[in-house]
Amino acid sequence: MQENRREAGALLRARGAAVDVYTAAWLGDLAEVKRRLPRRWLKEAKPGRGGYTVLQQAVRGGARDVVAWLIAAGVRVDEPADWVAPEPTALWLAANLGRTEILDMLLEAGADPTVRDRHGRTVLDLWGRVDERARDQLAPRFRQLGLDIPEVAIASGPPDKIKLEHDWAEAAGGEQLQEIALVSDVIQVAAAGIDDPDPLTRGYERVAVRCAREHAYLETERAADDQLREREALAPGPSVVTSLARHNLGRARFHLLRDDAGALLEQALRELRALAADDGWVLAAVAIAIDNVGQVLQRAGRPVEAEARFREALGIREKERIGTIADLARSYGQLGALHTELGRYAEAERELTKALSLRMTGWSEEQEVVTSLNNLAVLRDLIGDHLGASKLYQALLERLTKVGRRSLPLAVAHYNVASAEAHAGHLDVALQHMDVALRMARGTTPRGSYIEGRMRLGRATVLAKLGRADDALAAAREALGAIERVHGAAGGYVARAHRFVGELALGRGALDEARRELGLGMALATESGALEELWPAQLGYARLLARRGATGPAVLLAKEAVRTIERLRAGVRDIDGGRLDFAFAEDRQDAYRFLADELFALGRLPEAMDVLGLLKASELDAFAVRGRANAAGTAADPVPTVPSEAPLEERFAAVRDELTARGAELAALREKKQRVGADGLTAAEQARLVELRGVVELGRKAFDAYLASLDRDIALLPVPRAMALAALDIKRVRSMQGTLRALGDGVVLVHYLAVEGRLRILLTTPDVQLAREVPIAGDSLGRLIGRFRELLEEPTSDPKPLAKRFYELLVAPIAEDLEAAHAKTLMLSLDGPLRYLPFDALWDGERWLVERFRTVLFTQAAKDKLKDERTPKWTLAGLGLARAVGRFVALPAVKDELEHIVRRQKERDPDGVVDGIVRLDQAFTAEALRDALEAGYPVIHIASHFEFRPGTERDSFLLLGTGDELSLEQIRYDGYPFGAVELLTLSACNTAVGAGGDGAEVEGFAALAQELGARGVLATLWSVADASTGKLMTAMYRQHEADPTLTKAEALRRAKLELLKGHPPEGDELEPTGFPPPSEEPPPIGPPPPPAKLAHPYYWAPFV
Repeated sequence: MQENRREAGALLRARGAAVDVYTAAWLGDLAEVKRRLPRRWLKEAKPGRGGYTVLQQAVRGGARDVVAWLIAAGVRVDEPADWVAPEPTALWLAANLGRTEILDMLLEAGADPTVRDRHGRTVLDLWGRVDERARDQLAPRFRQLGLDIPEVAIASGPPDKIKLEHDWAEAAGGEQLQEIALVSDVIQVAAAGIDDPDPLTRGYERVAVRCAREHAYLETERAADDQLREREALAPGPSVVTSLARHNLGRARFHLLRDDAGALLEQALRELRALAADDGWVLAAVAIAIDNVGQVLQRAGRPVEAEARFREALGIREKERIGTIADLARSYGQLGALHTELGRYAEAERELTKALSLRMTGWSEEQEVVTSLNNLAVLRDLIGDHLGASKLYQALLERLTKVGRRSLPLAVAHYNVASAEAHAGHLDVALQHMDVALRMARGTTPRGSYIEGRMRLGRATVLAKLGRADDALAAAREALGAIERVHGAAGGYVARAHRFVGELALGRGALDEARRELGLGMALATESGALEELWPAQLGYARLLARRGATGPAVLLAKEAVRTIERLRAGVRDIDGGRLDFAFAEDRQDAYRFLADELFALGRLPEAMDVLGLLKASELDAFAVRGRANAAGTAADPVPTVPSEAPLEERFAAVRDELTARGAELAALREKKQRVGADGLTAAEQARLVELRGVVELGRKAFDAYLASLDRDIALLPVPRAMALAALDIKRVRSMQGTLRALGDGVVLVHYLAVEGRLRILLTTPDVQLAREVPIAGDSLGRLIGRFRELLEEPTSDPKPLAKRFYELLVAPIAEDLEAAHAKTLMLSLDGPLRYLPFDALWDGERWLVERFRTVLFTQAAKDKLKDERTPKWTLAGLGLARAVGRFVALPAVKDELEHIVRRQKERDPDGVVDGIVRLDQAFTAEALRDALEAGYPVIHIASHFEFRPGTERDSFLLLGTGDELSLEQIRYDGYPFGAVELLTLSACNTAVGAGGDGAEVEGFAALAQELGARGVLATLWSVADASTGKLMTAMYRQHEADPTLTKAEALRRAKLELLKGHPPEGDELEPTGFPPPSEEPPPIGPPPPPAKLAHPYYWAPFV
């Protein structure tokens, strides 16, 4: 036994779980006990998990050295156990287990042998069941106390719980304890003190043992049936033993898939409830019967009703303090398994860990610990901890192989290992494990059992990944039939089977079959609440819609899939401190990337980038990022519905919610009927039950009809391109030539227009106007920009190949024209998705574009201010937020950024660059911003979070230092005067532009400020790194202060080069053409200098 306990401890450690002091004492790990218990005896001597104290755990494990050390340290030897432990003190444990050496130690330490248990019995009352050697040790002490020693060999009374547990463990011969419920029936009746020992020892023990051996359900059914008949003939009328016999017969038939299994279990439960009214101890048997009825409901795809039963059983055990440790562990284990199935992972992790803890301290722990560890491994695999799960599966295989080849848990372990191997891409190995699992399952369960059906479905998924589509489809259909035979036409597993068949049909182009199967899978998953089955069905149907060309409706369904994943993900963040958040999302990244790709195709880049940003929400770097929310505090809707989608979303939500609500109401009435019987329902309830069955079926049909209508009748219409192009005012471009001459210094204007599969480039110089054309599909441009943005926003990526491709697409066609015009400054007028492209990050093969040209975004709001006289001497108002607010992370570099930029003369500030004021955190209010604008500061510098949300100006906001949100709508209409502003610097994220839900551009903060009077705005295209932003801003202001004649664009370009090269630029460092100069000197000998730490475009390219 001690060796087995050590193996269980090793499995715990393999999972990465900490071994607490109670487990360490049980394992005999004295060093760990000493480490965890310095000077804390009084507290730690109290009962822990499972009801035992540290001393009692050491006695249970036979750890003599731990017992000796605890006694020497002064622990109370008679500290009572908690209610869930059957033995009141360490001495009782030692006597019952025959720990003679430990018994001597306890007696010498003054242990009291007359302590009574919860039934009022002393060791003497159960003298016949005390270990013979222990009796020899205890007898002299009892005689010293003047107590008589019983002379009978076996005490009268009900069978002893501990003896039954030991006898059963030996009879099981090491087989897996899948039928622990049957054994617990015996144990509970024994613990209740029911005087009917003969049927118990002859009948129930026989049933339990035979069922435990190789899961011989047919033999178990016959034995239980014979006993029930015999009992009803000999002793008609209500009887605990008769009801338990009926219960055990129902349990056996449950495994044999008999139709009457549920009815037998429900009848037994009603009988036991009635008997419990006269004898409270029968509640223990009631709880067991409730558990088993809950399992019937769970398998039938009715999780809400199943959860209610499991919680009722747990409540009985905890409130009435009745039952064994194994029973309590089973309650937590069943809830944990159900919540795993429903995707409620944080609850599942807590419950499965609790079950494991109890089983580590209860009898028969070797087998049940394995069951708990297996369930935990499944959970860890689901939430993204694949390495931990794989190690645990392998450890379980090694342990279970000793059980024998006909072990069902060994079959399940092979299946789980197969799933882990498939996830890792080892498909051939996975298929081998799947085949082994199926062979074992057929040898230990009835053919066509629910376990075999699930394994067949898993095998089908592996076959599909191997490219064996026909074999996969055949296996999936066979699995679907087996699962429906067991679960009926409802539940998460049935939903999974239909969805997988639909995915295979979609893969081979059978779109009608795919629509039918995917729609049914989605409806069943919605009805049952199985979120882990719902999102793949939603994603599958979205792919079907996209295949049919209905991109808008596909986006709607894909958003639903991502929302479902985010609901699951919220629970994962509560496990292991949130470290698995990113891994969980990565496992489901297909949904995020599909949605982003479809949004790219529609030109809705801000939404697409927000979706991709969800994948990285928990991958926090060593620096803070402006605009990034804490992983634990996401927005109410991580993928919001834009206005043009609202009608579709409302229809979808109405159908979905109606189906869910009516399904829940039906489940509640079914649960009540099973609890009180058909006669217990009122006439109105009975009529409503019949009505709801039809309503739910109609609801499924309505759900399917809605999905069918998406790709047949509905399309999201984009804003007419004519409106977007009209805003560019192309006819008046020539009037800009005079402005360009006045600006001088090589300023040119470049318009980019994406029209009907072509990219048109209009170049306007002070002297000529030229047009170039490049063929490109509209949706492919959006997708290409989306991929480029992903690379740019990942500091470890290499964006140069794609940056070179964009250079060839956008600049190379006019490169010779730029050279001829001696262009130095490019004013860019951008159309559609090109607004989200940082031109500075284009790569010509040798240099970034920022090393060749100054780039400025040209907007209609700014065109009339181009020739305005510049303010040579700048003063600056700096406003910022450095602390964490709500779901937004702290920006610790903001304080230093403002301190290094602003020189406060009244305070004799030696560090700043520009004279001005600072308003930080609580001082940064809406009124402070208004005051700065009214005071006429030429430069307003705002360093905070900005959140763009697709929709209207009301949805996007600047976060103030007080934590309040200042929306774009408020900035537009509440009278913020920007007319005196030379430069508005927004060192926040996504402040440049944003896309509305209908494809039209919602003005970003930058364009809005220009519209309200600002002559120049420095904004950002994506979430920017906090620390590097301060360096860039300080460098820009320093460049301008050193030479006030510099344009804002040139000061910014030089600041970017400082980050890019790692040092301030020497001189102008600006080539007058778009081509590299001819080389006049040989290249330097030796390796090139290492790149600067902030050389990646991620750090400098988003500022425009």
